[in-house]
Amino acid sequence: RGIFNFGDKYADLLDRIAQRLDEKQINIALNYFMDKLNDTNKRPIIRVKFIKLIKEISKKCNEQQLNEAFNSSMDIFIDQNDDMRRECEELLGTIAVNLNGKHFNNAFQYFTNGLKDSNENVRESCAKLLVTISKKWNDKQLDITFQCLIDGFQNINGYDDDTSRDLLEGIAMKLNETQIDSVFTCLINGLKGSNEMNREWYAKCIGFLSTKLNKKQLDDAFECLNGLKNENEYIRALCEKSLEIISTKLNNKQLDRVFSAFIYGLKGKNQWVHELCSKSLGIIATKASEKQLEEVFDALMSGLKDRDKRICKSCVKSLGVISDKLKEKQLEKVVNALMSGLNDEDKYVRELCAESLGIIATKASEKQLEEVVNALVSGLKGEDKYVRKLCAKSLGIIATKASEKQLEEVVNALVSGLKGEDKYVRASCAISLGVISEKLNEKQLKNAIHTLIDGSKDKYVHQSCAESLGVISTNLTNTQLEGVLNALPNDLEYDYFNSYKKALEEFSTKWNEKQLERVFNALMFVSKHSINTNNDENKDKKLVELLELISTKLNDKQLNLKSMCKMHC
Repeated sequence: RGIFNFGDKYADLLDRIAQRLDEKQINIALNYFMDKLNDTNKRPIIRVKFIKLIKEISKKCNEQQLNEAFNSSMDIFIDQNDDMRRECEELLGTIAVNLNGKHFNNAFQYFTNGLKDSNENVRESCAKLLVTISKKWNDKQLDITFQCLIDGFQNINGYDDDTSRDLLEGIAMKLNETQIDSVFTCLINGLKGSNEMNREWYAKCIGFLSTKLNKKQLDDAFECLNGLKNENEYIRALCEKSLEIISTKLNNKQLDRVFSAFIYGLKGKNQWVHELCSKSLGIIATKASEKQLEEVFDALMSGLKDRDKRICKSCVKSLGVISDKLKEKQLEKVVNALMSGLNDEDKYVRELCAESLGIIATKASEKQLEEVVNALVSGLKGEDKYVRKLCAKSLGIIATKASEKQLEEVVNALVSGLKGEDKYVRASCAISLGVISEKLNEKQLKNAIHTLIDGSKDKYVHQSCAESLGVISTNLTNTQLEGVLNALPNDLEYDYFNSYKKALEEFSTKWNEKQLERVFNALMFVSKHSINTNNDENKDKKLVELLELISTKLNDKQLNLKSMCKMHC
């Protein structure tokens, strides 16, 4: 049991070997973990680790073991520590979906009883857990849960409406036509009530049902909202969950009210509403009339001037979604606004515009694309390092649409940027070179490879360079691949070599025996000279991961050496 007196290293090891334990070992481990979990003298952080370990080995437990684990965890479920309770919620959900018969029925009963618990956190968790196990419900269990839901909306028999809302969101698609009609009637009556504060809440709940409502029910909901003081807010609450589907069921007048509600939201000061509205307008703009599209466009363009970066970004994304429907003149306005923003006095606006040009410019005309490439190349040479970093990122995106001449400019700019002073700009340039590698001609590819290999010697950007080399490797000949592998020195420091993990994942599909042997020998060199030199458990663990990465290609001799290395780790 020495291994159970573990630190993080052994916890991770147990995670990895859990699926290989036999029934007796599972039983020993499970009993030990449950004892430690229920030891209130242990710190919460330690007990949380045991919850995670029980969750991991539960995949191998039999029915009786699962039931014991479930019962053992029930007291933890009402613990005052938030982390403990959340982890236990996940554990109970994982266990419950694997229970059957009487044991599943007991779990179901426990969760439904919890819907009436005095602790609102427990009620919320039980609602989530019922949703988790709902795929295993029989008709009777669905009926029981549905009645709990209805009682909650009416605040009777110990159930509350907040719990019912959470429950409805998760199980709405499971309800039959009769149940949909009953809960809709309950909610529409609430919507018609005089309580102004609760109307938005009822509208949101009806929205959970929206994809299953018939036309008459939707008409009734819209009629209830007509002319109310906060009509726009209620319409947004009703539609936001399934806007794309709802919009197909609405008549022109209703759709016009939906557009107005979301456009109105862009004119307010609430940042969250701004983001929601810009995203929603992007979803339904494809259904807009010419007049509605003009209103949406004007509202989103106005949002570009907002000083809140999240709002600007959301508006840009929505403009990108509707860009296929924009007229050339409108698209030109967007591109010009973003290029102009590269020179804004606010650095956050400059950053946003640099990043957003990559989103919008892929839809631009040839003339506009030429202007964008020039603007981004110029921005990459500017003084603001964060703007330069995002210009490099956007160049990587739009280069996929660039002409040969434009691509040459992009490659030269990225190669130059990778040799620059700022480490963040260099890293961004390295990543973009990997993104555009499929479009490069032989000369450009060779230039990119040499630049990335040189960059991989830079401790600040070696990981980005390695990842891009990994991407590029799929396009290399054996000779070129040999050259890249030869660039890895035999006496690599472990942290340096570890940055090549993603590249190795790509290389391994094309290795020959000689190349594999070279990488293996380099790893073994690191293992002999670096393992536990500073008692670095994390370093040991990562080395084992790298050895696992290449293990399927090793010969018997190499496998034996690998096993010895793992024992030392």
